[in-house]
Amino acid sequence: MGKERRPEERVELYWRKWCPFSLRALYHLWRHRVPYKSICITGRYELRDEIERRCGRRDVPQLFVDGNYVGDDDAIWEWAATGKLDALAREIRAQLAQQSREDRTATR
Repeated sequence: MGKERRPEERVELYWRKWCPFSLRALYHLWRHRVPYKSICITGRYELRDEIERRCGRRDVPQLFVDGNYVGDDDAIWEWAATGKLDALAREIRAQLAQQSREDRTATR
């Protein structure tokens, strides 16, 4: 996984406003309650270069989990249909709950 990521930053979505494919990807993440880092590239052309460096593509949406390329909106739909998004959401929410418990214990 490389450097350790905060649970809420494990999932990264590059997307663009007014793009129906991006909206579908955002809907799936919202619907399955997946915490994610939202990276809107609208008007930010340098981010297209970043996407291309990371996965070899310049189009959006593009999803990364733990720094690894997952795919575009079709891959996100597939993850939603096969239960992978639900499993990922449960795992991240459990990590966030554990982190919250540890934070509360550390401040006592």
